[in-house]
Amino acid sequence: MQPFRILFLAEDSLRDQYRGTIRQNYQLIGETADFEAGVFLGINLKADLVILGYGYSLDRALAAAEAILTSLPTAAIVLMGDEIVQEDLVRVMQGGIREFLPNPAPEDLTAAIRRAHLFHERLNHARGGTSERPLGKVLVVHSPKGGSGKSFLAANLAIALHQLFRQEVALVDLALPFGGQDLLLNLPAAQGRGFADLAAVSNELDFETAFGAMHPHGSGIHLLPSPSTPEEAEGINPSDLEPVFQVLKGHYGWVVVDSNSELNELNVKLLEIADKVVVPFFPEMIGLRHIQRALRIWEQLGVNCGKIEFCRWEQKSEVGEISAEKIFKKAVAHHLPYDPVGTLDSINQGIPLILLQQNSSLSKAMREMAASLTGAVSPISSKSHRLIQFWHMIRRLTDVSA
Repeated sequence: MQPFRILFLAEDSLRDQYRGTIRQNYQLIGETADFEAGVFLGINLKADLVILGYGYSLDRALAAAEAILTSLPTAAIVLMGDEIVQEDLVRVMQGGIREFLPNPAPEDLTAAIRRAHLFHERLNHARGGTSERPLGKVLVVHSPKGGSGKSFLAANLAIALHQLFRQEVALVDLALPFGGQDLLLNLPAAQGRGFADLAAVSNELDFETAFGAMHPHGSGIHLLPSPSTPEEAEGINPSDLEPVFQVLKGHYGWVVVDSNSELNELNVKLLEIADKVVVPFFPEMIGLRHIQRALRIWEQLGVNCGKIEFCRWEQKSEVGEISAEKIFKKAVAHHLPYDPVGTLDSINQGIPLILLQQNSSLSKAMREMAASLTGAVSPISSKSHRLIQFWHMIRRLTDVSA
């Protein structure tokens, strides 16, 4: 097996600080403080990972990253240095940087290198046509009622899954015909290749081709964007879905899918492919009736509704917990605080809330939800989970007494 080749571009002091950490387990093929020379080295030595320090200039570091990724699209870029302001964080996300590490401890840098190495090995397996790793899981976020917050939730859950478990996560935008994940993630370049390109060659698709349509986000996830025109969206058939998702599952631990609200063959096929389905809803009767009727139709079509988990936005409402559960004939598994101000800020800035306001109650609840969906124990669950359960017990008692 070929060694994992790392190039280190940073000022002397930063390289002196971390050189030993890198060399403990990996091959350092070159290092320099000259970014122009570093780009030349990276391209000609075919670096698998480039570690960029930006002590001198963030602009120069991002320009170097762009030049390297243009010639080596499968290379990983890790950016490290001091904390940066929010505007610069957006630029980092747009620049295809795999991970951003502010003043990392040696073990944090080692963990980031290990994650990049693991993904590199999976890509090599794909080129060789073999892979021994278990298939990933598909999580579809869907609602038969528009305006349920599913696109917002899908983006944040994808990032939460990556943050909590450090698995490779793909976010697939199938909210046809006009998806919005490129806006939620502020990835204008994602208007290029996307799902429609993979659907066109679904019968002969390999991961290298699929990877060429993925757009890296600064959070560490990869976006497979929706088509940019209605004509391209119409060209995606239900039969295209399974081959594409089979390839993605072979190389991503989780594939999170944003869908539209239509009742059509494409969405039914998505529900069949999914390992889990999250249905978010607001506590209002029109939305509940939409879900109730959709459940009946899905069951008639043979969809396994047992894998559906309901997620309630905790907006003040006269519709109580028991009322919703009677309609669904199933308990509501997840409850998320309703934060219209934070949500709107996140959408308008193109920064997922889980990154923009990491310690908000909604961000914490979405991380806890991601942990619950995997069956894992959330690192923040102990105290907050007990409080949430107590709150919903009170709500149930209130519903009964009413």
